[in-house]
Amino acid sequence: MTTPSSSSGIGDHGSAEERSALRGPEVSFNKERVIAVVVVLSLVGLALLALVLTVGVIRNDAQQTRLRHGGIPVTVTVVGCLGQLGGSGTNAAGYTCTGSYSVDGTRYQVPIGGVTTFYATGSKLDGVVDPNEHSSVYAASSVATMHASWTQWIGPVLLGVAFLVLLALVLVRSRRATRSPTA
Repeated sequence: MTTPSSSSGIGDHGSAEERSALRGPEVSFNKERVIAVVVVLSLVGLALLALVLTVGVIRNDAQQTRLRHGGIPVTVTVVGCLGQLGGSGTNAAGYTCTGSYSVDGTRYQVPIGGVTTFYATGSKLDGVVDPNEHSSVYAASSVATMHASWTQWIGPVLLGVAFLVLLALVLVRSRRATRSPTA
């Protein structure tokens, strides 16, 4: 007969050490090395994000310049428009229209940039095609009002500054950690 204090093997979970050990070898790691790897990967990710956003802003500015100063004028035939809903999904936020046009004998059917109002299917509107990318068309009325804005640089600049500040902190901290103490 077993007493409540004796171990029968059923429901016996062993000591705390036995419960904490999982099957397989014991895992040990260097906490400082893990932190260093996470910090380096975070810095690399931050730098890459800043770089990608910077390239995007530069490409956008270059495309605006090409459209305004060397764009190919075309007549775009509206193929259809879809309504875009606002945040709650109950109010219209604008329209995205698709149009067709031809450049150098090639026919394109793509979304029309700079269009936010509804156009009936078959409507004709003046468009401007990017001379470097013929599959990119914008409404001529929107090209006339395009201008580079400093606000598009806020994201890349803030990310770049954050990267530099964090990099400086990491370098200062690592330099202090490697200094030998003076006796």
